Amino acid sequence: MSNKKSIILFTTSFPYGDGEQFLETEINYLCNAFETVFVFPLHKFDKIRSIPSNCKVVDLTVSFTVQNKIRKYFFTHFSIIFKILLKTIMTSVHRKKYVFGLKKYIIDLILEIGMAEKYHELLINYLAKTDLIYFYWFDKPVLQFSILKQKRKINHKLVVRAHGYDYDKQQGYFHKYREYEIAMVNKIFPVSNYGVNYFKNQYKSLAKNVDVSYLGTNFIADNPTNYSNVIHIVSCSAFRSLKRVHLIVEILKEIKEEVVWTHFGSGTLEKEVKLKAKELPSNITVHFKGMVDNSEVLKYYTEQHVDFFINVSEIEGVPVSIMEAISFGIPVIGCNVGGVSEIVNHKTGYLFNKDFNIKDVAEKIIEHHSKTFEQKIEFTKSVKSFWVENFNARKNYIDFIDNKLKNL
Repeated sequence: MSNKKSIILFTTSFPYGDGEQFLETEINYLCNAFETVFVFPLHKFDKIRSIPSNCKVVDLTVSFTVQNKIRKYFFTHFSIIFKILLKTIMTSVHRKKYVFGLKKYIIDLILEIGMAEKYHELLINYLAKTDLIYFYWFDKPVLQFSILKQKRKINHKLVVRAHGYDYDKQQGYFHKYREYEIAMVNKIFPVSNYGVNYFKNQYKSLAKNVDVSYLGTNFIADNPTNYSNVIHIVSCSAFRSLKRVHLIVEILKEIKEEVVWTHFGSGTLEKEVKLKAKELPSNITVHFKGMVDNSEVLKYYTEQHVDFFINVSEIEGVPVSIMEAISFGIPVIGCNVGGVSEIVNHKTGYLFNKDFNIKDVAEKIIEHHSKTFEQKIEFTKSVKSFWVENFNARKNYIDFIDNKLKNL
């Protein structure tokens, strides 16, 4: 059990910018459990969100170059370079990449070791206040602190959350030295059972310390149940290719009933989707809300009746946007990718294959909408009950902190 009262948390940018909205909830539970939470964002933006008073944001600029001293650094750090590459080559399915690109990976590791030393130098005072480092993503700092642990410069417990983005089977992305990192960290907490299975299957014996830890959302209110002849559908995501927002437009084209579609989010494909939406028939009304604070989305669910929340992404972990929707009792339409099947099922909505038939989704929307008032109320209760049992923030984060983080 951790005997110190502070914790270090590495994020991508939180509390800066608009990303990592799900941390807005978890940070409050962390701050309630620890005397101080030191947050180290890798990127800084102008906007900063409200955080608890004992959450201390530390801005770092960490860089390291070898210039013309590669040979010197190689011999200085030969032992650790050898250990990392040996571990990786012995266990990785990508061993040929390392063998045939050995020089490139040696230079890469020299840079990573230099960055690790810089982190140690800059964070020495913070490291003395805790024995627990929590990485919100399976990102670069995990490697650098694994190196510090291997070099015996720190004796901290290293804990990593893994989101859908971190599963390289989904992304098709080659994560360098992942086998070494897994061997060095104390615990990996994927946000879905899909993620747990991925690590155990991909890395086998190296991933013994893997355990699911669902994210969660707070209860705000119940969605109003003033059903009408109008079908109100909400979606919430960035306009990116993997989110496939354009498919929602195609689904709506198949519905003859009156529909209001409200979308929260912005992104690179926004203009393209808006142009497609102009092709929708007159029975479809569209509201593009753009990028708004998460609180605005929750306020909307509190005030406006919503018949369905829809997510047709081709890659996901367990979307927090769906957790938020079901916390209000809103039925969900989703695709069977990543961990989505762990939250979208017969109790919460309708799950379709990744390559679904457009007409099938439209028909299911119409079928559900034709249910009686009593049937809809019962389904809403089922949705809400599933959220209480599986994705309640208080339940999940207290369990994560008290039974997992503090008991390492």
